[in-house]
Amino acid sequence: MVAQTYSMQWTVGESQHRHPLYHAHGGAAMKAATAKRQASLQPLSLRVLVVEDTLLHQRLAVRLLQRQGHSVTVVSNGREAVDLLEEKQFDLVLMDVEMPVMDGLTATSLIRNHEHVGGRHTVIVGVTSSENPEACRRAGMDAYLAKPLRLNALSETVQRLGVAFAAA
Repeated sequence: MVAQTYSMQWTVGESQHRHPLYHAHGGAAMKAATAKRQASLQPLSLRVLVVEDTLLHQRLAVRLLQRQGHSVTVVSNGREAVDLLEEKQFDLVLMDVEMPVMDGLTATSLIRNHEHVGGRHTVIVGVTSSENPEACRRAGMDAYLAKPLRLNALSETVQRLGVAFAAA
C-alpha cells in the first residue's frame, strides 16, 4: 500500500494598516475588529483521506483540500482505504464510488462494520460521476458529491460534516 500525505497551513494576512479607519481611530478598534474577524476565518485543519484511482481526480481533490488548510492522504482503491483506516484515524474520507480492486460502496460497508465493533464513526463522503445517492446512503456514506469536485460543494460538505467531527 502506498499512501501519500500532503499538508499545508495558511493564515489570514494583516491588511488593517492600509485601511483609512486604522489611522483615523488610532488603530485600537480596528486591530480588535480585525483580530476577531481573523479568528473566525481560521480554518480547522482536518485530516482527510482521499480514496481515488484516477490521478487527475486525486490531484484536484488534494489541491482543493489543501487550499482550505487540510492535511491530505491519498490511496488508490477501497482495499487500501480499509487497511489504512484500521491503522490511522481521519476526520473525513472522500471515497470514490467506482474503483478497481474494491469499489467505494464495498469499502464503506466494511469500514462501517469495523466501526460498529469499535464504536467510532468516520465521516465518509462518496464521490461519484453517476447520480446514485441512495446507493451511497445504503453503503453507510454520510453524503455524496458529484464529479468533478467543485470548491463550493466540497467546502460546504466539509463544513457541514467534517468540522463538527474534527472538533470532537
